[in-house]
Order: sequence, then C-alpha cells, then structure tokens
Amino acid sequence: MGADTLLTLTYRGSQPDLAVCKAHIKAFNRRMLTVLPGFCFVACFELQQRGTWHAHLATRNIPAALPPAAGGGDWRSYNVIRAIWRSVTGELQGNVDIARRKRHSDKSSAQVASYISKYIAKTFEDESAGRRERYAVYGDVEVPAPVDLGTVDSLHKAIERTYCVLLDSQVVATARLDHWQDWFFVSGEIRRR
Repeated sequence: MGADTLLTLTYRGSQPDLAVCKAHIKAFNRRMLTVLPGFCFVACFELQQRGTWHAHLATRNIPAALPPAAGGGDWRSYNVIRAIWRSVTGELQGNVDIARRKRHSDKSSAQVASYISKYIAKTFEDESAGRRERYAVYGDVEVPAPVDLGTVDSLHKAIERTYCVLLDSQVVATARLDHWQDWFFVSGEIRRR
C-alpha cells in the first residue's frame, strides 16, 4: 500500500474491551474520511500490559496540513487526527502517537509494513484469538497476490528460493529469522530505476 506513516491510537483511561476498540476505530475511520477522502490503513490491535487495548495503524499520504475550513486557515493534519480520535474516545481520553517516514527517513514502506506485520504475527501466536480478530483493513488497500515458491525440505532452501525470486524484481528491505528459527520474514520494494 506504500505506507509511510505509523499511528498508534491509545487510551489514557482503562479500556479492556476489544469490541469497543474496534468500534472506535470504525468511527475514527468514518470521521477521517470526511476530512481526508481516500484515507486508508491497516490496523493491528494489541492489549497493553495494563489491560487496555490500543491500535497500530499503517497509513499513507497524510499531508502536513489539511485544507482550510470555512473561514479558517490551514490546520496541521496531526492536530486534526488527534482531535478526531479524542472526539471518538470521549471520557477514555484517546491519544495519538505519530511516526512519519519523513522523521525516520531511513524507514521505507516495506519497513513500515514489517513493523505492522510484527503485530499481526502476534495474533497467530495467541491461540485464544481468532486469526482476523486482531487486525483489520480500512479503505482501498490492495493485498498483493501470494507467490507460491513450492515445497522445500529445509529452511535454508526456503530462504535461498525466496531471495532468488524476490531479487528478480525487488530490493530486500527487511529480513529476519525468529528466535526459534521456525519462521522467516522478508519484505521487498520495487526496484527503483
């Protein structure tokens, strides 16, 4: 999707209900679309140690300022985003942490995707959660078609085959092997000419 911005939507108050968090994200999305048409994101939901849910959002194309409202000047987009989230969360006192690619210029879109995928992977580790219980897609986000690399008999061959296919058209942006060496994550970006 070319994500270039990470938003973390949190609650200052206690909010232990995933369904409430999802309802808030849905309302947030509806309100964001009124000020930023085409707004889209992938959301991952995570339970904090204190027992409160929050959401990580990977999104794209958020301008520094939003167009002037009737009789007003340009509004800094992040102030508007924060105000919208707080209006949705009400007494739970929402907050938004923002990490833009501009501020972290070494972060590519694939690295933003890698960050979000870490939270999606946590869902698959939690047997009590449904597979799609902890992430959602909002807006026009195209999911690329999977690439079938066939069957191999070792992790080494799987990684080797992945790189051979990937390097044909892309640059590797992120690659990591988990601690137990039972899964390997690699992401790439289209090679720039």
